[in-house]
Amino acid sequence: MRPIQALILAASFCVLTPTAMSVDIAQKPVFLNPPDPRIMLVMSRDHELSKKAYSDHSDLNNDGVLDITYTDTIDYYGYFDSKKCYTYANSRFEPAGSAAGANSHHCSSQWSGNFLNWVSMTRMDVLRKTLYGGLRSTDDDGGSAVGKTVLERAMLPSDVHAFSKTFAPAGGATEMLRYTPYNQAIVSFCNATRSSGMSRATTAAPQIQVAYGAFPRWAMTALNQCGTSNTASEGRPATLAADLTARVAVCVTGMLEDNCTAYGANRKPTGLLQKYGEKEALSRVQFGLLTGSYSKNKSGGVLRKNTSWLTNNLTAANNEVNSSTGQFINQGTSDAGIINTVNRIRVSGWDYGANTHQNGCNSPGILTFADGQCVDWGNPLAEMYLEAIRYLAGKAAPTTAFDTTTDEQTHLPSLPKVTWQDPLPNDQWCALSSTVVLSTGLNSFDRDQLTGHGIANLDVVASTNTVGKLILENGTNTYLIGSNGTVTTTDDQCTGKALTADGTTSNLSDASGICPEIPSLKGGYHIAGLAFSNQSIDLRPEYQTKRNARWGPTVPIPIWRARHASQWKSIR
Repeated sequence: MRPIQALILAASFCVLTPTAMSVDIAQKPVFLNPPDPRIMLVMSRDHELSKKAYSDHSDLNNDGVLDITYTDTIDYYGYFDSKKCYTYANSRFEPAGSAAGANSHHCSSQWSGNFLNWVSMTRMDVLRKTLYGGLRSTDDDGGSAVGKTVLERAMLPSDVHAFSKTFAPAGGATEMLRYTPYNQAIVSFCNATRSSGMSRATTAAPQIQVAYGAFPRWAMTALNQCGTSNTASEGRPATLAADLTARVAVCVTGMLEDNCTAYGANRKPTGLLQKYGEKEALSRVQFGLLTGSYSKNKSGGVLRKNTSWLTNNLTAANNEVNSSTGQFINQGTSDAGIINTVNRIRVSGWDYGANTHQNGCNSPGILTFADGQCVDWGNPLAEMYLEAIRYLAGKAAPTTAFDTTTDEQTHLPSLPKVTWQDPLPNDQWCALSSTVVLSTGLNSFDRDQLTGHGIANLDVVASTNTVGKLILENGTNTYLIGSNGTVTTTDDQCTGKALTADGTTSNLSDASGICPEIPSLKGGYHIAGLAFSNQSIDLRPEYQTKRNARWGPTVPIPIWRARHASQWKSIR
């Protein structure tokens, strides 16, 4: 029995990146000033992004041993500099100097930045830092003084997404003082955003609560996490040692992090979007963004930004970074943009007062909810990817079944959408175009809306089955999936079910239910078929004459098709 997810991921990575091919190389320059490449980011927005970054049941350093607690030999990635020490003042952590020790993580009665990353970071924080430096709660002009730029951890409702960490170092209180200011043998930490009303509207600051002693069950129930209790059975402490705001001052003069970039006298934390997406960049790219939605959480995705630069666009509304100061712009509640969108994505449906999810959605494994219900679940990744392909193909409007109201006011009032514009207009028809999928890896509900796309010669099911013939073992074998499409073996549980490489019975397109995590949520493997189809489907046949004139009609593998590469990255 084989875990089919591992097979399909391996196959996807093989077909998603263009390989060296036998082509006729032109003997004259293709373009003296080629158009900037386009990259469409296709991003999940489900609740999986609101989980802790370091799960304490993973082998992060590949030494064959699970890292079940803080491990000093690991550099934990996050908003805090792993090589710095911090003090807590002004309702934030502020850098105090360089860390010491064999791994440059030790501090003397101060906070270790590496330790704070392990304690407090979420998957969303890792994503935000990678893309654009992080969520800025303070983004002022005026050089790099302390407090001019402050990063804030992601919002975590006080439901199951809140998380706790208990640290009991082998060296007791002496070792604890290397990472914290607490002269204690055991300290527990709980991460949440405690508020009232609906989570979609809260503006409360994120918290790191501290308690002396071991409280491993501090965030182990489905609701009302963190805080205190006089009932020992709840697993929460009776009192707190500290209630800290999860914010950190960055790019401070004399203590700059590696990702601090100069904008005049300012220094601002930046990521890949600024490095490649600003018009002034040496190797610049025009980025776009398509994410899942809240109104249609089981159906496709919505365009949040047309492909453009982050700075100095002809249309000022497309600018996201002030090229003089490095500050983020267009961050209002109705503004579009990649940074604006990713900053606003959060768990939306948690009702703090009722301690429940909207529409009574307390069971993420149920199959009966419809679009607009259980809005924090649903990751129709293949359908989102198909919508991105439609966009690159120059379609004029979104798929009706995926389209949402103007800005999804009901579920997340500040999340906008934009009107589709052709990313490859007539005068830039040959721009290199790629799709990068950023996902939790747990795709769901993405098998039932893959037709009617309007792309000539694209049969998603047939392409998926072609991938199946390439990767599945010969004959009939069993794989861990929720269903293979036959009535007798459809139990939506992770059990061995038959698939065949030759398609005589159940094909790869019949497989659904990703194991071991979500076998009942109808996720399929069609994204692999869609990625594979990029090798043979011409997304822009209207430009055939131009391609023939430039490269000739006899190229064995059309350069156009090879140029439409895709990449699939997993946030796990």
